[in-house]
Parts: sequence; C-alpha cells; structure tokens
Amino acid sequence: MAINQYAINVFSANGVRLRILNIIQSARYRKAENETGDWELTLAYGDGSIPELLSPPNTVEFWRDGKYQFGGLIRHQRVFQDGRVPFYTVSGPGYLQWLADCRMRPATGTGDITYAADNLDDIMKRIVREQVLDFNTRIVVAADSGLCAVSEQYVATAYEHVLETLQNVAERAKDTTFDVIRDEDGALRFRTYTPSRGPDKSKGTASPVLFDLRGGNLIDAEWIRDGNAVVNALWAGGPGDKASRYIYPPTYALTNSQSILDWGRIEGFFDAGSEGTVATDKKCQEELDKQSVGEESVSFKVSPFGRYILGRDFDFGTKVTVVWEDVLEFSDTIKGLEVRLDSGSGVAQVDINVGDTLTGDTQTRASIILGKFLRRLRQTIGVQTRH
Repeated sequence: MAINQYAINVFSANGVRLRILNIIQSARYRKAENETGDWELTLAYGDGSIPELLSPPNTVEFWRDGKYQFGGLIRHQRVFQDGRVPFYTVSGPGYLQWLADCRMRPATGTGDITYAADNLDDIMKRIVREQVLDFNTRIVVAADSGLCAVSEQYVATAYEHVLETLQNVAERAKDTTFDVIRDEDGALRFRTYTPSRGPDKSKGTASPVLFDLRGGNLIDAEWIRDGNAVVNALWAGGPGDKASRYIYPPTYALTNSQSILDWGRIEGFFDAGSEGTVATDKKCQEELDKQSVGEESVSFKVSPFGRYILGRDFDFGTKVTVVWEDVLEFSDTIKGLEVRLDSGSGVAQVDINVGDTLTGDTQTRASIILGKFLRRLRQTIGVQTRH
C-alpha cells in the first residue's frame, strides 16, 4: 500500500460504517493535544442523498492507510451554488466536543467536586465515567492504568465543562494527554497517554527524526521572543479604597532584576482588591513571576515530500528534533497537525506544530544557541546586540 492514502468515512450513531466518500472537492482536519480540533468537507451535492448521509447524529472520520486518524461531529451544514454545480459543505468539532458538551455536576448540586488521591490519568477516566457516560452512550472509557507519575487529590470546579476540567488535570499531570478515538476494536474510546502519545524519535535515539532545512521537511521557520507584555516592576492593590487602600510593596515596586537587564524597567499595577493583605502580597509575587518573562516560541511548517514522511517516519505525538542551522535546536512532541486533502483525496498540505512554547531546559538551550548566533552576527556586521 502506498504511504498516506486517505479515506473519509461516515459512521452512524451506533458505530456502523455507512459509506466511504471517494469523490470530494476538498477536505481538511486539524487536531491538537488535549483540544477538540475541527474538520470540514466539501463535495458535490449529487443526487440529494448527501445531506441525509452527512447529517447529525452521523459522524465523519479521516483514516490514513487503513488506520483511524481523526473523527468529529456534524454541527454545520451548507449548500451553495458555484456556477451550474451545487456543492455541499459540512463541518464540526472533533470527538472531544462531547466532553465540552457536558458539565461537572456535583452530587449535591452545589460546591466543588473532590476526587480522592489517585494517579491523575485514572482521575481523568473517572471524571468521564461519572460526568459524561450517563448522557452519552456512544463512547466508552479505557481501563485504569495508573501510569501517571503524579498521584494526588484533585478538586474540580462545579459546572465548568468536562473538557476544561480534564485540560486542567492534564496540566497538573505534566506527563499525560487524552483523546477520544476509534479504537482497534471499533469502539469510540476515551484514552489517556503516558508519558507520550507516540514514540521518542528525538536526537540521540536509535531512529531519530531531525527536521531541518537541508532535509526538505522544515520550511517557513519562525522564532519569536516577545517582550511586549513584560512587566518587571510591579505593585499590587489589595483591599480598601483611595488613600486607605492597601498597596504592596508600599514604597518601591517588586522587581525582577534579570528581566530588567533583558528588557529595561517596565512598571505595572495588579488589582487584587478582592484579596486580603497577605494574599495580596502573594499574588503580587506570583504575577511578577508570570509577567516578567517574555514569550518565547518557535513554529514551522513541514513538507510531506522531504526526507521524512508523515505516517511512516513520524506522526501526531512523536517526539522529534528541530535543527534550525546556527539559530536553535530543540526536541519536542508534535502537538498540532493540520491535513488538507485535494479532490483526489491526496495530501495537498500538511502543517505541523512542534510544541507550543519553549519552556524550561528547552528554552535555556535554545537561548544559549541563539545567543551564540547573535554574538557571531555582532562580530560580523559590527551591530551592538545583547542577549
């Protein structure tokens, strides 16, 4: 079988495959780690059976080389005329939308929901069992695994949507992601992935995937270090009004000296009027820690025709290494993916997002490499730069 042969499948509410759509005008799907994602499909109106087929409660799924890739709900339908030919466009969110459609309901009807100490991946599954399955019989939940490194009590906010709660749990877990997929047994299943969804193919492993310009996969690379939102000298206003208002610190702002060296002194004020005085002091420090660091991110696009091929060498969830010669090098997981298909169901475009921002050790390594590049640039053209 050739690599990257896509099929668009339509399933009924009870999981029966109704049709494979062989002739389409265009299609795309986008997915991201712990997010709903979305999809869109346009095809000829045909004999009129298409609107009935592509209507709720049926679902649409994208398969590649005989394996499930992404599925979603039908939430928007449109018929339009292009010259003499009528077309039908249908779109919607991914399967995780079902979790956003449900709310966290406490047993008493009021108050937050406390989950006893457990591995956070298993708490995620318990949340779905308790808050989703009584309303949605189309999905099942994978068995508990206890693989997450973090085990603790979790207190969920009442009446926020379930997806938001799961995203908050995953943020605390740090090593676990989740999704609703068409599993190998044909069931739509809520699953968690620890420590990652895919294999580690970063630099130093047995079969590394190194995205670089020379290999033809890395294109449109962009690195951003943004200090527009930086505040590194901060006051916080606590309870009280006008002259009697509590201000912390009372005379000189709380500062981050390293950030001031990097960006210059940038003052700000944080309103903590609903807090007590002790809480205001704490909030001021927390906000300074958050606001005094500039945003650092990297993004690029991946061509499906370079050295590495999607579906063969890497996929959504694979840890890879990005090598941008002389600028930076880092390893991270593929956390975002958009695939566009042309009229022949061939791949027209693939956009990959590796990581969201550079954090921790990755950011430090990238900054060191970038700093070396800037110093070389200064020596070459005589421009005064500082990093």
